[in-house]
Amino acid sequence: MAIVLTKVPDLPRGLAGRLVEFVQTLRRLPLKKPPSIAETIDWAGTILLLGARFLEPALVADTLGALLKYEEDVQKVAERLPGLIPADGPETAAVSEPSAGRETNVEEPERTRLDDLLARFAF
Repeated sequence: MAIVLTKVPDLPRGLAGRLVEFVQTLRRLPLKKPPSIAETIDWAGTILLLGARFLEPALVADTLGALLKYEEDVQKVAERLPGLIPADGPETAAVSEPSAGRETNVEEPERTRLDDLLARFAF
């Protein structure tokens, strides 16, 4: 984690820890080419540029190409993604306990920088 924070100093420490934990998990998988430190640093920079505060499954899925060199590795990881991402992210929807006569309140997920970038470039 120290190398990642040295090269990407604006990355929040907690996010850096989860990012490194995720990469270490990937290195234990039978991939054609596990991510190197250089690819990890590039991915950390991508995550920071996109304004992420958490490793959300959609963000990770959308940016795996920056971390993994081979498409077959991207597919292999994408298939198993939910079980590979370290916990400690935000809830995607907060649900309050229903009370008599009231509906369940579900908040919309917060819009991320990735959402803004995708909208800007019409993806």
